This record gives sequence, C-alpha cells and structure tokens, in this order.
Amino acid sequence: MKKRLFVSAALTLALVLSFAAPASAGSSIFNDVDMNHWAIGEIERAFNEHVIEGSLNARTGIRNFMPESPLSYAAFTTIMMRAVYPDALAEGEAAYPKDWVLAAGFGAEKLGLLDPGMSRGDLDSPMPRYDMARVLIKLLMAAGYTEPSQYDLDTIVGGIKDGASLKAEYRDYVAMCYDLGLISGFSDGSFKGDNMMNRAQAAAVYCRYSDLVKRIINGEDVIKTPKKALIEVSESDPAEPHVFFKDYTEFELDAVRQILERTNQERAAQGLGALSINPDLQQAAMKRARELETLFSHTRPGGGDCLSLLDKDFMENISQAGENIAGEQLDGNQAMDDWMQSPGHRENILMPSFTHIGIGAYQSGGHTYYVQMFGKGFSKLESINLP
Repeated sequence: MKKRLFVSAALTLALVLSFAAPASAGSSIFNDVDMNHWAIGEIERAFNEHVIEGSLNARTGIRNFMPESPLSYAAFTTIMMRAVYPDALAEGEAAYPKDWVLAAGFGAEKLGLLDPGMSRGDLDSPMPRYDMARVLIKLLMAAGYTEPSQYDLDTIVGGIKDGASLKAEYRDYVAMCYDLGLISGFSDGSFKGDNMMNRAQAAAVYCRYSDLVKRIINGEDVIKTPKKALIEVSESDPAEPHVFFKDYTEFELDAVRQILERTNQERAAQGLGALSINPDLQQAAMKRARELETLFSHTRPGGGDCLSLLDKDFMENISQAGENIAGEQLDGNQAMDDWMQSPGHRENILMPSFTHIGIGAYQSGGHTYYVQMFGKGFSKLESINLP
C-alpha cells in the first residue's frame, strides 16, 4: 500500500491510498469497437435500446460505430429525442424527410433544446461539452428534476478546477451535470466545456441519463451534493437520529458507523473523550469523499484547501481542524486500520483537543473513498446522532 503524508503547522492533514486492478470488458457487436473498449457496455446498451445505429455495410454486413469520432449537435439531439421525445423527432423527419440533420434541428428547436435559427452547418458541427450539459439538464427538468439551490450550485462549482472560468450562461448546467455524474470531469479535475465529446462518450452519457430519469420517475432524490437545509439541528430533541442521513446509501451509512465506532474506541483506549458528529463537518466530509474520485489530495479539485467547503460563519467558530483521507479500502474498518498504522493519521484520530467529527464515504465504479474531518470550536459545536 502506497502512503503519503502532508503536515501543516496550521492544519494537520493525512492521507492513505491503495490501488485496485481495472475491470475487464466484454465483446462487441461493432467491428470497430474493441472488446476491451472502456465504453463497450454503454455502446451496446444504447444500440440495443435503439438510440444509436452506427453504420451498416449492406454488402458485407459489417457494422461500425466510429467511437472516437466527434459527435455533432444533430447526432446528439437525435439520440436523446429517440430516447424520450420520438414524436418531436418524427415531426422533424416529416418536415425534412431527406435531411436527417435538419430534421434533428427542427425537433430539437421545437423542444427548446437548441438555440433557434441554427444553420445546417452549425447542426452538423461538433457539439461542445457546454451545450451537451445544457441539453441534458433541460431534458432532466422536463422529466421532473428539481434544480438545486444556488448555495449547492456554488458549492459544486467550487469543486471543479476550472469552475471560476466557466461561461456564465452554462455555469449552472455544468454544475448540475457534474454533480449528477452525467458528464465527468477530466483527470486534472477540470470540466473543459469547449472540448468536444466523441461518440463513445455520448453513449455513456445517454446511459447515465436514462438511469437518472428512471430514478426521478420513481421519486428518488438524485442530487448528490448534501443540501444546506438538511444540516439544521432540532434544538427540541437533539438525541433523535437526524434526517441528514436519510439519503445515505447502505455502503455510506455502514462506513460512517464503522469509522465513528472505531475512532471512539481508539480514543477511549487512550483515555480520551468521544467525538460527536457535527452536521457542518459531516456535510463537508461527504462532499470531500466524492471529490477524491477526481483528485486524491487535501487540495480540492477547484483549488483551495479541504476546509473551503465549510460555511464562513462555522469556520469563524473553529479553533482547530484536521482531515484524514483514504482510498480503495474494502470498508470503514479497513480504512481505520490503515489510518491507525500511519503516524499522521493516528495523531489526528487521537488529538485530545478535537471534540467533533464528520465522516465521508463514497463508492463509485468499484472504487471507495473515505474522509474524516475533525474540529474543535471556540464555543460548543452542534451534534447529531446516527440513525
């Protein structure tokens, strides 16, 4: 296991990282899509759901997909209208029976997905990630998706490396796509909205969109970013399990329980007081766990240290804070094992002055990430209980 440690005079920070082998891919029905292509599952699913066709040679029977080719405005809106608005696409095809590009533009403009008056050349040009984000969110809103608060949108943008330079008219669309996982950031944590998306990436985006719509229709809350309203603590009965945890996955809640229990066991063995979960630290820790998928560091993907997630008023009452991060452990107990074997992490866990903690856990694509955020206030901090 590879371990790295960063120590600051003002803030003690520690991290643990181990690596997992990548998964293997299946077979392909397209001649030009390798069996180990990263998006083979999504490409085949999109084909089987009749939203992509590829190019079929009638003489040879060979079907090609051209996975690395750029995707045009017309091609992407055709994919999405086939999936959710076939009637609008049919109207376009009736208006332009011999020109699929103009047919797509007609249907997409009628639905408000594209700017009015786009020429055929514009419709047939590569589509930037900015416009793809706008189309996806407009479609999701039509399906019943509720836009997050401006506070949440600002928080999401703060976690994108180039968030400060996002074009204003696309900023919120990008934030929502980024948070929902519809369009992933690059390895350096940036969004790069002017970059073009290829056909393989579009197939993956379609599959993510389709899965999200099903969840929305089923009444699920699909917003990943913890909502500010959920950290309000009931003064009348603070001992009750808090509503903050109601949307946690089984993996997340189990990991939080394991890490809290182990942390307080280790502290008790040293004669130290137990840590309580603070709602602000908990919200930040969960967000930080998701950010580790983009950038495994105490620096956030959009710049700034890990504490920049915390509310300004809350930070003014914090006299001491620290963070531990870990990745690729099987569960919270294994993360604790690794932390306790590292002097920097162990020091944070057994810091006598800390009184409160936030615990983050996130699982994505077979990878796991864990966070501990510790704090001590100038005055008493709020506490919440696990369900």
